[in-house]
Amino acid sequence: MNDIPKKQQHDDAWDACPRGEVSQLVQGLHAQRKQQSIVRAATIAACLLLIGVVGLFALPNSEPRQPNYGGIVCSKVVQHARAFIDGSLDAEIADRIRVHLGECKGCRDKINGMREPTALTHVESPYVNGPRVALVTK
Repeated sequence: MNDIPKKQQHDDAWDACPRGEVSQLVQGLHAQRKQQSIVRAATIAACLLLIGVVGLFALPNSEPRQPNYGGIVCSKVVQHARAFIDGSLDAEIADRIRVHLGECKGCRDKINGMREPTALTHVESPYVNGPRVALVTK
């Protein structure tokens, strides 16, 4: 059956490894796997971070977009409205507001509404003795 003599079969067999060589190979493979796992985890974390950052810029602002005429948005016009009407506003901002008002009917109506004088009405009050009480109405 087996034509190879026993002595030759023994010579073709593997030689014994030196003491500790197998454990060194195992430790090396474990270290290599650990390094690969760390690189894989870092790559996944970097991708997730990139997706998150891109997502923040891609999502629409939580605030609704406001018209920007003259380099100033509606909310800033309303914020500076009283100073604009009083004439106490910085010239550059006042110029921007003028341009904005030329284009934006909503802000123009708001400013004009703030400029209209309030009407004073005299009303008799049953709770106050003496002269009439002036109430401010619009």
